[in-house]
Amino acid sequence: LTHLAYAPEIAPAMLRRQQAEAIIAARKKIVEGAVSMVDMALSELSDGGIVDFDEDRKATMASNLMVVLCRKQYPLRIDPEIWAAVERWAEDDMRSANAQVEWVLRDALRRAGRLPDRDGAGERGGAGDKSNSGAGESD
Repeated sequence: LTHLAYAPEIAPAMLRRQQAEAIIAARKKIVEGAVSMVDMALSELSDGGIVDFDEDRKATMASNLMVVLCRKQYPLRIDPEIWAAVERWAEDDMRSANAQVEWVLRDALRRAGRLPDRDGAGERGGAGDKSNSGAGESD
């Protein structure tokens, strides 16, 4: 036996299954790496005497680090002048530039009626979301 092929009616299903298995394996690796990095970060902060964690603070820090490490990233091509303006605006609102971009996009989607309301949260409740300062509109 030198060649194994699935029947035409089975091949697409088998391909989807192989793709799903590959995605699961890749996600498992990402989570394992993230857990290892969180453990290392918490240990270094505690052992180095930098931060004294109680169990609640440790859980909160672990949760925040996991979100940061496992969140899907999207490359953006943005004009440097526009990016500089976003960074200044983010600094004024005491957000990261990433959180500012997410806030601006969420606000634009909400205004266009393209963002579903999440349990009454509306435009609020996203990562890094703060007050409506800088939006030029009040609620």
